[in-house]
Amino acid sequence: MDPRDHNHNRDHGHHTHDHGSAHCTHRFHPSQLDRLTSAERHAELPPLASLIAAGVVGGMTVIDLGCGPGFFAIPAAGIVGPGGHVYGVDVQAGMIEHLRTEIDRRQIP
Repeated sequence: MDPRDHNHNRDHGHHTHDHGSAHCTHRFHPSQLDRLTSAERHAELPPLASLIAAGVVGGMTVIDLGCGPGFFAIPAAGIVGPGGHVYGVDVQAGMIEHLRTEIDRRQIP
């Protein structure tokens, strides 16, 4: 079963869960994108401090699974610098598109 088959997803307003496969896929509705990058979320889970606490340093390669709009991927790029790489992966193409727009807007190499 394709997890993108929305006939098998349960809509919870701001996100959906795929209950038709062996794993659960959490998806946010595009209208709720601001919740993923809000000041409240930054206060509750500071991405830069979290990445540093996780041991991310310059020159590393980081993969952000379920990257969404780049809450962790963008600050990770700042930490790893030009000698490192950050790969953002998300099941929702819209999240990747938003992340690419942010990367271009911020001129992240």
